[in-house]
Order: sequence, then C-alpha cells, then structure tokens
Amino acid sequence: MNENILCSIAFQFEVPGGKWQTVTSSPASAANAANSTYLFAARLTANHSGGEMVKRFLAAIAAGVLAAVTFAAAPAQAVSLEINYTTGSGITIALPCSTVDDPSSSLTAGTGCFQSEGDIFDVEDNLADGHSVAVRWYNYYQGSLYRQGACVESRAAGSEGICNKNFHEGSTIVFKVCLWESATDTQLGCGSSGSWPA
Repeated sequence: MNENILCSIAFQFEVPGGKWQTVTSSPASAANAANSTYLFAARLTANHSGGEMVKRFLAAIAAGVLAAVTFAAAPAQAVSLEINYTTGSGITIALPCSTVDDPSSSLTAGTGCFQSEGDIFDVEDNLADGHSVAVRWYNYYQGSLYRQGACVESRAAGSEGICNKNFHEGSTIVFKVCLWESATDTQLGCGSSGSWPA
C-alpha cells in the first residue's frame, strides 16, 4: 500500500536543575496523507544521570516513530467480484428488466432482470454475436457498496438462465446488462442501469 502519514511526536523531559524541555520530531513515513497527528510524551526525570537520560530519550524517540508508523490506518478492504454462471432455463420476470444492444447492429444482444423475492437474476442471450451476456450488479447496504458481482449467460445465443443470490434485507440492488467475454471474465459494453430494493 502506498500511503503517507505525518506524525508529530513531542517529547517532554526534565533536565537537571528542574526545568522541563520539549523536543518535537516530525518524521515522514509511508502512510496515508490524512494529516494524522500522534502525540507521544516521554518524561525523563532529573534523578538519572545525563548519560542515562539521553539513552532513555533516544529509546523513546525510536519507540514513538515505530508506533506512529505501525498505527497507520489500513485502507478499506476492496469488495471482491462474485462471478456466477447461469443455470436452468430462466423464469418469467415482468420487471425490473434492462437490455444491452449490439454496438454494430443496434439489435438487442441481451436481456437481464431482477426478482427481489428470492434475489434472482434472469439473463438471456438474444443475439449470436460471439459474446456472452451478463447482469453486472452492485449491492449497497447502509450507504456503502457491500457486495458486487456478475451473473453470466455463456451457453449460446438463445439461452436463458438464472443466478440465485441472497442479499441483505434492506439493501439496494443496482444492475445493468453487459456484453461479456467469458474466456477472460471481462466486461464489455453495457446498457443503462437502474436501482431496486433487495
């Protein structure tokens, strides 16, 4: 991960004579440029000799820098892509449905639908164009992307099948129908997308 973190580390210690001294160090390290500030205070008392005080002071600096770098916040984990291939012969779903057109002929190349009862995607390959058809879906829960995936119909033109999923109640499904390259699991051109409750 390539991140940058700005750490401000302040050390406060007593020197012989009873006076407090403050030294601030701002090391740069590989962490997120979120301007995070970490304060580390080390008190070295006047009861130690100067040499012992210096040793403890340097040890505190090393410990503070290491703690600041280690404490850097980890980035949010990426949402993995779930790829499923259709099974069965499809079901009758009235709405919501979407389509994708073949770019060379403007004919409908594929159709995809979502049934919230049972969380079922239905995908049909409508055109012998050398491509598969997929429903590319995104599942949002509490305002954030929770899951994502593709339901792919790859068997042949004229084939129709389903992918049966299980989404969190109260979440939202956004999907679009896309041309798909099954050999490499690559998304090609897509139609318009819409949003529905799961």
